[in-house]
Amino acid sequence: MTQSPTSPGMGQIAPPTAPRLRRLLLIDDHAILRDGLYRLLSAESDLEVIGEAATLTQGLTLAEALQAEVIIIDLTFPIGRGLDVIAQLRGLCPVSRVVVLSVHSTPECVEAALRMGAHAYVQKSASFKDLLLAIRGMDQAPMVPAPKVATLTRRELQILLGVARGMTNKQIAAQLSRSVKTVDKHRANMMHKLALEDAGAVTRYAIANGYLSPLQAPYGDC
Repeated sequence: MTQSPTSPGMGQIAPPTAPRLRRLLLIDDHAILRDGLYRLLSAESDLEVIGEAATLTQGLTLAEALQAEVIIIDLTFPIGRGLDVIAQLRGLCPVSRVVVLSVHSTPECVEAALRMGAHAYVQKSASFKDLLLAIRGMDQAPMVPAPKVATLTRRELQILLGVARGMTNKQIAAQLSRSVKTVDKHRANMMHKLALEDAGAVTRYAIANGYLSPLQAPYGDC
């Protein structure tokens, strides 16, 4: 019996299997930081950066299109808040794992990010090794889609967050650059899907599911 020179046989050792690549998406408004993270993460044999976004809007678009295994996101942006986007990411990418990389270190910010759906929180003052541990350590936990919110569209989720914070349809429409009539329609669809009867029920749902803090809507400086 002959053995192919390219296939392992008796007395031969099979070549090591290449590590499974984890695909990463970076969302941060600082180009220097993104460039540094890209270089460091790409040097790891099991990591691959497949996208970068400088704004939250770009981040949501890329997240939905790429469906990366891990999304690394900051909390502070010139326009918008990373905390709000975490909940939207859980809806758009139910199997993606969200790692917050932030300069904020207060317990309130950490708790808020985790309540909104983040899987890990790493301070920017931490070491690169800590970030790698946060990325790789998540393999030990099953990837579970966010309940119910995964059934909402991106726009419906944005409106849910606005209603939960006490905003009127007119205020939400101005924030999203949409007509009040459009917001009315999306709001009605959202409340029907979640079987919610009024704004108070929306707020209670957001708090119960970790999309809004019961103590403070803006989460201080996060």
